[in-house]
Amino acid sequence: MSVSEIFVELQGFLAAEQDIREEIRKVVQSLEQTVREILTPLQGVHQGAGFQDNFMSTGGLCCSAWSSWQHLLCIWKQKR
Repeated sequence: MSVSEIFVELQGFLAAEQDIREEIRKVVQSLEQTVREILTPLQGVHQGAGFQDNFMSTGGLCCSAWSSWQHLLCIWKQKR
């Protein structure tokens, strides 16, 4: 294997790693946003204002966060 072939292979590997990091970054940003959205109704629950409404609205957001975590797990499994 020549040095050029090794370099091309290394570039391909680094590009694939960068793609994975970018995908993880996007998922983590989505999770951070979802967590911020969950925090608002939970603060309302803690303060006693509209317990049922606030609690129910967090349910869908938690499902969204769970989906993002599952996506991260899939990325991790593919990498291994």
